[in-house]
Amino acid sequence: MSKQNWKQEIDGYVKNVPFAALAYVRSDGTPVQRTLGSFARHDINLFFSTRIDAAKVKEIENNPRVSFLFEADNQQLPAWKNVLFIGKAAPVTGDSELKLATELLSARNPRFKERVSKDGLKDTQVFRLQTEEIQFLDFAKGQGHLQKISLPEREEV
Repeated sequence: MSKQNWKQEIDGYVKNVPFAALAYVRSDGTPVQRTLGSFARHDINLFFSTRIDAAKVKEIENNPRVSFLFEADNQQLPAWKNVLFIGKAAPVTGDSELKLATELLSARNPRFKERVSKDGLKDTQVFRLQTEEIQFLDFAKGQGHLQKISLPEREEV
């Protein structure tokens, strides 16, 4: 599969998944997963947001290695698909990147857009996931068909 083809296939899949599972590791070593609806893809990277006072903000700052699992509801096993993004998350700090993230998150998530229009981003932490690897599971291509796509760590948003 060419780079363009897998990007299009993954993009099409992720666009139709309303929620994703963010996985991170707490400071005590416990793996944790949280469901998020406020995320948006930008090329191979992701933006996501959460409340600034959420425990995951500090945990991600302490250990930025995270993963994001996208899995559509109501799938049948012979055609099961999911996409896993793995990389390092960092708070978005620059004005131009924050503007881009806000636009993408607002376009994807009406609740995010409404919060921003009412209160700005004062209670919100926006992160960028710098994707290092994507795993695409597609049973329609064979039982357990898993395509791993390793990406350079320096890939920019």
